[in-house]
Amino acid sequence: MEITQTGDTTLTAFRTTSAIIDVTALRNNFVSLSDYLSCGQIMPVVKANGYGHGAVAVAKALPSAAQFAVAIVEEALELRAAGVTQPIVILEGAFCKAGFEACYEGGFIPVIHCIEQIIEYQRLDASMRPPCWMKIDVGMHRLGFMSDDIPTAWQTLCTLHPVKPVLCGHFSDADDADCPVTPSQMTQFLDWQRQFQCQASLANSPAITFWPQSHVEWNRAGIALYGVAPNIDVAKPKGLSPVMTLQAPVISLRKIKTGESVGYGGTWQAQKPSCIATLAIGYADGYPRHAPSGTPVLINGVECPLAGRVSMDMISVDVTALTTIKIGDKAELWGKQLAVETIAKHCSTIGYELVTRVGPRVPRIMTTNK
Repeated sequence: MEITQTGDTTLTAFRTTSAIIDVTALRNNFVSLSDYLSCGQIMPVVKANGYGHGAVAVAKALPSAAQFAVAIVEEALELRAAGVTQPIVILEGAFCKAGFEACYEGGFIPVIHCIEQIIEYQRLDASMRPPCWMKIDVGMHRLGFMSDDIPTAWQTLCTLHPVKPVLCGHFSDADDADCPVTPSQMTQFLDWQRQFQCQASLANSPAITFWPQSHVEWNRAGIALYGVAPNIDVAKPKGLSPVMTLQAPVISLRKIKTGESVGYGGTWQAQKPSCIATLAIGYADGYPRHAPSGTPVLINGVECPLAGRVSMDMISVDVTALTTIKIGDKAELWGKQLAVETIAKHCSTIGYELVTRVGPRVPRIMTTNK
């Protein structure tokens, strides 16, 4: 096994809280998602620091990817500065002349989704305009040209650059395999693609696995690439494994009496003589502050319940059920043995939020199985 660290390398010498990133699982997920495709290829999405996994490390671990996608120009600049050479699509695009110039200089492909962006794009010298994608709104009602504006926007962009834009769209409910809205959104999008005779990108993570009719030239693999289910109420697609394991050490153990409380506000009280472990992780590290008592934490192979409120730097766990435990034992907050989807359900959130909020003081330790 090879092990490398990304992020602040000064942290692991003193504090062993870390996010273990399984590069082998990442690569296997990329292959598995590619196998789902009826056409086109996978474009890994590495926005939000690679969904919390480390954008640079993730991109460098996938050299066979033809191009990547990020949300903003700054994320693309970070990848370029680190030596990532593939084209990078910027999903929110640029919003000023300087932003478009940065796209041209960096070899980035901005998505244009509103008239204001076209105006800024037009301000560029023709020789310095980057190729672009054009987003249309098929029902998400977040970004994209509305139906009445699509023909004019398309014609304008085609006159501004010799390379046709790639048409892109976004489903609103693709994570529901039975949703009646998705087929109509897909039909609307594919009708525009046929009219424009262009390359396109429509499928996101759930559509890659649930809606093969949506597969076109560029299929955007976001959360599924990291082995997290797009919908916590639906089984994870076959062939995908979690890439991140978030772990923290036990730094304190104490026995408390029946009726004694733990943590701020005394919201958890012992119903019997109990043993409490304190772990070196808290909401400053990205562990959800709103995680309720009872949320499972895996210690020495046993699920133990969170006890009391999450603090900034620590959490408390009821380890009374464990036969053996000592200072320094590692706890898994989510990962290979304790699914992030399980934690998300306890916290009334989604896996996306949990992995993307893992903070910068948690080192990402990249591991590769040989």
